[in-house]
Amino acid sequence: MTFTAHGSKESAYPVLPDAPSPFLSFLNAIDGAMAHKKGLKKLDLADQQTCAATLDAVLSAKTLPAGFQAEVAELSKTFGRVPKAVATTGKNTQPLEAAIARYQARVP
Repeated sequence: MTFTAHGSKESAYPVLPDAPSPFLSFLNAIDGAMAHKKGLKKLDLADQQTCAATLDAVLSAKTLPAGFQAEVAELSKTFGRVPKAVATTGKNTQPLEAAIARYQARVP
């Protein structure tokens, strides 16, 4: 169920028949994570955790849509090789790095 209204003055709250694609959120999370890492946009910890959860949800799939491979490769390149230990120790303090470390541990 998705609400699309804009405030208390709305008289109708349409519900979309289908949930939004997780891939749209995934692409937004990639953009946010890379902007944060490059210093272009500072994400607070809660925003980093949201991005990390979105990245984890899609990257844990066995296969990604073909067009996403380049995006994921660029994300991994931007962060560089993240130590495997960060995958668990950094979950609460470095959520983006932890998500990337979990991904990098699954791929050669």
